[in-house]
Amino acid sequence: MKPSRLRGSMSRNNQFLIISQSGRALAVSAKRAGIDTHVIDLFVDEDTVESTLSNHSVTGFSGRSNSEALIDIVTEYVINNPELRIVVGSGLEECPDLLAQLEQRFSVIGNHSSVVKQVNDPVVFFKRLGELALPYPDFFTDKDKPAESKGAFLIKTIGGAGGGHVRPYKKGMKLASICYCQVFLRGKNYSVTFLADGNSFRVLGFNETWVCDEYRDFTFAGAVSNANLPNELCQQVIDAIRQLVPSFNLKGLCSLDFIVEEAGQYSILEINPRPTATFELYEFRESLFVQHLAAFNGKMPGPESDPGLDPESSQGLSRALGVLYAGESITIPFLKWPGWVTDRPKQGKPIAKGEPVCTVHAEGFDTTSAKEQLMMRLARQRALLGLSLKAA
Repeated sequence: MKPSRLRGSMSRNNQFLIISQSGRALAVSAKRAGIDTHVIDLFVDEDTVESTLSNHSVTGFSGRSNSEALIDIVTEYVINNPELRIVVGSGLEECPDLLAQLEQRFSVIGNHSSVVKQVNDPVVFFKRLGELALPYPDFFTDKDKPAESKGAFLIKTIGGAGGGHVRPYKKGMKLASICYCQVFLRGKNYSVTFLADGNSFRVLGFNETWVCDEYRDFTFAGAVSNANLPNELCQQVIDAIRQLVPSFNLKGLCSLDFIVEEAGQYSILEINPRPTATFELYEFRESLFVQHLAAFNGKMPGPESDPGLDPESSQGLSRALGVLYAGESITIPFLKWPGWVTDRPKQGKPIAKGEPVCTVHAEGFDTTSAKEQLMMRLARQRALLGLSLKAA
């Protein structure tokens, strides 16, 4: 089973194999630092191809057949380059056993499968939050009796990523063993992107995030950096990260998702123990791919910091990204893609209704102007593709 494309000099001294649902952002960050990468992901987008030595597409990471296929592909890569190291992105949270297989057979850079299991196990994770006196919404699993409480609940898949797995809970529904149920809190969603080395950490920034409204689910639709949050609240979240990093031995690029209710109190929803889409909002100086690798070698780039200390953040510059989803099934036409569009699918690729088409980027002097530019660009790109439904 051979990679779909190979090019460039095949120097084996400084190459990495990225495995992620979408490997483009990590590959582009690596290329900025002169590092060669190969990518295994779900999309093989045009700009991923442009930024890598080779690519291979997979249909997913979970399930026995896909797991075996992925192991076979990685084995082929490593046979061709025994010095190749693997960098793990999104997609393996739902199948930590597959991650464990990769760790047993290859050199893997990423939070250990045992860490991923702990962070994604609601019983372990929320119990730890309770021990640390950190706030979180009540939850129950298939082994618990549903809480006799008024209000709405959400069903979440353990290890699920991207929000598409989240759906409303109806009283009497049977929970599968791979799911848990959590109180639905009304408020605004945020995340904080950070680097860690298992002990120390550095906050890159706070982000406002939002979901895709028209599908009436919780699918991630976008984020904007430099979120407008009270300093006291930011400090509370930073203090939480200060406890959680050593408690779970978190390393590399990670993020913490939280919700802020109308009264101003916050609750922790989850930790993503791997690079998320929001790291790109901070890719404006040094390569964060390089800093991600350094964090696993115990070389944290800089001390812990509060948000806003970065010169670009202190000037109020905000960056935004939005995922454009297909409101209807389409085939990608020939397009001259604008420079502010990434994750560009190849001409002729069919995109089913509800699937992501591309990512649109914008920036402004504050979150409001960045979001306004983003929405205009999303509308423009939607029109260029002939999509009639709003999707972000």
